[in-house]
Amino acid sequence: MSIEPLIVVGLFLHLSWVCIAQFIANPALRQLRWWQHIAIIILVPSLATGILAWSLYAGLGGFTSSCLSLVAGILFHQALLITVSSRHLVMWRLALRNLSRRRRNTTLMVLGLLVGSAMVSSSLVVGDSMDATIRAEVLLRQDTSDIEVYGVEPVSGTRMELNETRMRSFGALLEFDSNSRALMDGYSVGRSKTISVFNEASGLGEPDAMWYAMDPELDEAGGWSLIGGEDGVSYSELAHEEAVLGEP
Repeated sequence: MSIEPLIVVGLFLHLSWVCIAQFIANPALRQLRWWQHIAIIILVPSLATGILAWSLYAGLGGFTSSCLSLVAGILFHQALLITVSSRHLVMWRLALRNLSRRRRNTTLMVLGLLVGSAMVSSSLVVGDSMDATIRAEVLLRQDTSDIEVYGVEPVSGTRMELNETRMRSFGALLEFDSNSRALMDGYSVGRSKTISVFNEASGLGEPDAMWYAMDPELDEAGGWSLIGGEDGVSYSELAHEEAVLGEP
């Protein structure tokens, strides 16, 4: 989605809440002079929308950019009210003095805000970490492939091997077809299975390891990644009955 429509919508929303705050929500603000109203209505939405545009162009998400823009707009709105309204200046001075007089309540309030912020932040961090972990696991298992064709057992729902000859014929049909050839870089035929491995030297095991055996010639022609990373080996370099461990 383009960024410009989001900026226009953000400007309209900021202008709306500033007008509501100036003329509807707080009747005391109606006593301000007309040029003070105009200054607040122009400056606050402009600054908040500028922060929104900067956040979006910087690569931040839409939700994060909107929250950052809203918080900045509210803080700037309050700062302008303190500057132009003597009543708001007195209220802020009273609030600051109460913070120093009631230190115990202030400490409890700060601790509550810290705990609440930590809980919300930790939940967001855990969610983002899980998304990144799942995405990395999918990319690791799928390598550079976009489409994987396999059979499914109707009863158990597990994977079922397909006929190798038919799969090779299907891949060759896609490769030599003019329409599909332009959309693919290559194909490969192989086997994959979940196995359990055990290291007798260290006494450690892995109950859920993926075993792959791909066609070496098709793997070489398709430009697939090497086993073990950039310094790894390809399937064509493996000897008969030789195995190699792939590390991310």
